[in-house]
Amino acid sequence: MKPGKVKAKNRLFNPDDTSNCLYLINSGVLEISTTMDNGLDFIMERCIRGTVVNAHSMIYEDECKVIGRASADEHLNFYVIDKMRFLSIVRKDHLMMIFLRKQVSNYLQLSKEC
Repeated sequence: MKPGKVKAKNRLFNPDDTSNCLYLINSGVLEISTTMDNGLDFIMERCIRGTVVNAHSMIYEDECKVIGRASADEHLNFYVIDKMRFLSIVRKDHLMMIFLRKQVSNYLQLSKEC
């Protein structure tokens, strides 16, 4: 994971951006907003430490539809998780779950025989 920083009120991502990564918020607040027909920004969500953002755009390789901006109060610190790293983590966890299920199944089978 690579660290990143955005100054207060600056954008992390814009509508129509395409991204091949996730952002994990480390400190600060990320405001997810959209621009309404009257030109005003509407804040839909405030993301705090521990929140992962941009999953939909990364997984579906879709253009972003919203604005991600650091709140007016403080800088935003985050980690960038690239797509390949994310997929390797998911695969390892998936394989571990298969292994654990098999172990539990074997244990239950042995318990029935005893």
